[in-house]
Amino acid sequence: MELARGEWLAVFDSDDLMMPQRLESLLHSAAQDQAGLVADNQVLFYADGKRCRFLNNSLARAPHWISLADLMRFSRLYSFTPDLGYLKPVVRTSIVRTLNARYDERLRIGEDYNFLARILAEGHRLRLYPTPMYLYRKHASSVSYRMTAADIRALIEADNSLMRLTGLSREETVLLKQRRHSLDSLLVYDAVINSIKADDHKRGAVLALSHPFIWPLLMRPINARLKRWAVTLTRKTALNTQWSSPR
Repeated sequence: MELARGEWLAVFDSDDLMMPQRLESLLHSAAQDQAGLVADNQVLFYADGKRCRFLNNSLARAPHWISLADLMRFSRLYSFTPDLGYLKPVVRTSIVRTLNARYDERLRIGEDYNFLARILAEGHRLRLYPTPMYLYRKHASSVSYRMTAADIRALIEADNSLMRLTGLSREETVLLKQRRHSLDSLLVYDAVINSIKADDHKRGAVLALSHPFIWPLLMRPINARLKRWAVTLTRKTALNTQWSSPR
């Protein structure tokens, strides 16, 4: 960002891909909508060939203006929409220069959300387009799969810095507190999981029972395991039926 001399800056992860026409299309749309900050839907793709769209709700059906409140609302636990902090924005260099907007290098995860939030907190809005032209690679070594307690604490401190910004509306302050609550939940969840891994089941149980708001999180790995078991059982049943059917 210090060295960039172009009119626009495009955020792009080193292990991802993009459609050849993506930047041209986004800049054309930005000119039409007079937007200084734009992003598109994404295609998530996996090593086994599986692909799916990142956004499949109303945000995937038409262009939308995304405010700071929207970003906060969709970037916390139990949101009905995937975390918009995963979007890869294209932003006018002049905005970055004027606001001295930079990535918080203390963050190992959630840095895109924080960068976006700081720009939107200054009154800018993100124009989000439904066409998926950014290809987001998902693999076992992705940083997003390996969040540690230190990562969560860094996110909490970054949100505390956002909370100290002047000019936040009452809605934005409430949403930021709700996001903070979700990060606190992740911290307790991490402590429970680490206790179980260390065979300190008593401590894990005490933590879980004294923090019932993390129970939905604890159910996620159980539900995932049950789904895998159900798929395996269905395949075995189908195979047995195939071999036992009369010819």
